[in-house]
Formats: sequence, structure tokens, C-alpha cells
Amino acid sequence: MRSLVFLLLLGAAFAEDDKIVGGYECQPYSQPHQVSLNSGYHFCGGSLVNANWVVSAAHCYKSRIEVRMGEHHIKVTEGNEQFISSSLVIKHPRYNSYTIDNDVMLIKLSRPATLNQYVQPVALPTSCASAGTMCLVSGWGNTMSSVSGDRLQCLRIPIISDRDCQNAYPGMITNAMFCAGYLEGGKDSCQGDSGGPVVCNGQLQGVVSWGYGCAEAGHPGVYAKVRYELAYFSRNSRIEVRMGEHHIKVTEGNEQFISSSLVIKHPRYNSYTIDNDVMLIKLSRPATLNQYVQPVALPTSCASAGTMCLVSGWGNTMSSVSGDRLQCLRIPIISDRDCQNAYPGMITNAMFCAGYLEGGKDSCQGDSGGPVVCNGQLQGVVSWGYGCAEAGHPGVYAKVCIFKSWLDQTMASN
Repeated sequence: MRSLVFLLLLGAAFAEDDKIVGGYECQPYSQPHQVSLNSGYHFCGGSLVNANWVVSAAHCYKSRIEVRMGEHHIKVTEGNEQFISSSLVIKHPRYNSYTIDNDVMLIKLSRPATLNQYVQPVALPTSCASAGTMCLVSGWGNTMSSVSGDRLQCLRIPIISDRDCQNAYPGMITNAMFCAGYLEGGKDSCQGDSGGPVVCNGQLQGVVSWGYGCAEAGHPGVYAKVRYELAYFSRNSRIEVRMGEHHIKVTEGNEQFISSSLVIKHPRYNSYTIDNDVMLIKLSRPATLNQYVQPVALPTSCASAGTMCLVSGWGNTMSSVSGDRLQCLRIPIISDRDCQNAYPGMITNAMFCAGYLEGGKDSCQGDSGGPVVCNGQLQGVVSWGYGCAEAGHPGVYAKVCIFKSWLDQTMASN
């Protein structure tokens, strides 16, 4: 469904169901990439881009989604449908729910879709489409700004120039957005279409995102620019993982360098509060386990205050000087009360403090993401703090025991 934007300081509001205004019923199964996202009811659209992945809008996010493919009449079983649950839902890491910037989401299917005449992927764009290009938007959103459509609706719309788009929504259009539709109004995508496809010359150029009302004069639909967004996913989803290292600037013969095949941030990570600061990286091939490369155990329970732990990394050794050789430090877990006193109102259930309140010893920049190991178990991930080794401000760590179920489930499904 597409979001409705109201001129309130509260930002954007999203209606619970959406559709095409001024369009027509699609020829049945003419849009085999179109999917319905369902959680007991149709709530958003999406686009199948290969047998395993669907692209939708980040504002449609739910942790569990049933993806329905091969649909035309969403309230009638016609025999061509495939219903597949999600195994992973990834919002764009820079999605902003207030500005609706970077409104793109990837959904991994729990099993591959069966491709046939009713279910087919749409091509991703090789370049951005230019103003004036005619495109097709589809969905089961409102057909008259309030009435839902049960049969898939289609509408041909032109891409609008950047200048006209900016004039329609002054100061609100980012590089990750474009406008399409008719400035005179009367035809538009609408709520319930959110996350659905805008296809231009056979390529998925847009994702239905937001706008003022539906089909209002002077306010065309706003769409997430797929080419721009997927370039970000591609750039930021590949990491080289280096194992068996000690001196990171010297090749010692024990190293293994393996690229990532999948990078998964915790779905509730908050870049402002740094809550849920955990990420999983899947290697493109298995590591070779030997005396230089071994896994650490995940925790069976949370460690208590006073437990001595070992933190390690190649971070700064004197608040500004990087260390080339792996550094280690033994630190105690600090009580929840002392942790809250050190950072009033900033510590969540997914965090703990460790270190020395008198300062002088701490993890530091460059250690981020590294391990805090207590009694042979990974209890913490280096996360944040004020400065490095400052008195009264111990290091703050992501509490791995809190994430154990998410880690287990995510690894099992991938």
C-alpha cells in the first residue's frame, strides 16, 4: 500500500490498505512478477526479481510475511497461486520512516518460487529511466481513493521531470526518489499498492512509495528509485572477512580471506540509539577450521556482573594510534545500575557495560564489532561508548545472549 503523507510535524503516515486510481483491470497474469504481501490480509505489493528474492517498500516491513504469487483475484483461489513464507526481510539500512527516504526492502523466500507462465521475475534496471518514459504500475490498492480492488489493476504513467517533481513536493524529494503520473490528477497509484512495481521497458524502475492523497492534481505519486537503491545494497553487502590474522599488515601464511555472500543487520537496529547493534555475515564458502581459525561458542545464558571477559581487536591503542598486531584486554562486566548511571537513559536491554569505571583501559575505535568472550562464550559485541578509556564511561557492548534466538533462526534459514 502506498503511504499517505500529511503536512504534520509527525512525518509520514501509512494507511492500512491501498490501490490504483483511474486505471483498468490488468489482463489476467500479464504481470507475473507482481506479488501480494500477506499477513492474514493483503497489505502491500512487491516484485519477484528472481526465484528467491522479492523487492518491496521498506515502509511495508513486517518480520514475517507470506508472499503470494500467481495472483489475479486475491479473494478467489484460481489454481495458479504460490504462497511462500519469507525466511529473511531486509529493510534498506538507511531507510528513514519520517522522510520515507530509501524506501526499499528485500524479502528472501523460504524456498525458490516455481517459475512458469504465471510466476516470472522482472528484470532489474541497467540504468535509470528518463523523464517522459511511459511505465506500468500495478497493484490491488484503492480504485477510487477509498474502495479496494480485488482484481489486479494496471495503469500506464509517465515519469515526471526532476524539476516538476521538486515543485510538487518542495524540499521532500531525494536522489532516491522520482515522481510519475499526471500533474492534472485523476490517475495514480494509491494505498494498498505500496511496495508494488513500476515497470518501464521491461525493467523494474520504481517501487510504489508515497504521495499526497491519491490522484490529486499537482501531487503525482512518488516512487523509490530502484537503480539507485539496489546499487547501495550491492556496494554495501560485500565484505572481505580475514581470518587467521595477527599482524594485519604482514602476510604470515595462516590467513584465509573469504568474501561475504550475505550481510544481515538486525532488523531492529537503530542507528540513533545504537540499539540491537548486531549483524550476521555469511561467508561465500566455508572457512577451513584449523589451529589458526576456530569458531567461538554462542552463550547458553547471560554473564553476570563481575564476570571477567576478554575483548580483542586491532583498534586504537592510545585513543588515536592504531595497532597492527591483535590487542587483548581483560575486563569485568559492570552492574546494570552502574552502567545506567554512566549513561543515563541510553542503555537498553540489548546492551551491557564492561571495563573499568576509573578509566585507563577500554576497547576503542577499530575494535567495533569485535568479540567479548567470557568463559569461552561470545557474550558481547564491541558497540559504543564516550571516547576511549575515559573515567566514568566504560565501553558499551551488544548483549549477544539477548540475540541468541534471532542468530540461531537466521543462520538456520540461510
